[in-house]
Amino acid sequence: MIYFITPDLDSISGGNKYDINVLNYLNKNYCKVINISPSKNTSNILLLYLRINRIPSRSTLIIDGLLAFNLSNIVNKLTKKYKVILLIHHPVSYEYQRNGKIEYKLKERKIFSKADKIISVSNSMKKVIKKMLNSKKIINVIKPAVDDIY
Repeated sequence: MIYFITPDLDSISGGNKYDINVLNYLNKNYCKVINISPSKNTSNILLLYLRINRIPSRSTLIIDGLLAFNLSNIVNKLTKKYKVILLIHHPVSYEYQRNGKIEYKLKERKIFSKADKIISVSNSMKKVIKKMLNSKKIINVIKPAVDDIY
């Protein structure tokens, strides 16, 4: 079974639209994918982890990069129990400084290195992510095809 861990998809953003497109595509063409997102009543990462921890071992988790950043303290546990695929729209570290906030880059480097696979939304983001890693990790690009409305 595949579980897609995303932010609350009710808010309008390009990233959420991309996540919805991926979710719909997988459900239609591949297999049933279960979406898990933080409760609307709380943004508590511990509660999200407790929900994730109930997922059967060896399941595949696709984790939106924004949430992956917040799950960095448990990335070792996640990668031992599940196959982890990260969906990176852009590194969180680049939201705060042009070249990335160093303490966030170190956190993301750990997360990206531990993932089984990484999917990026563009070739330019793929290059940014590769620069953050020492390994020759394969990063796949799946272009978003986000509507003009967003």
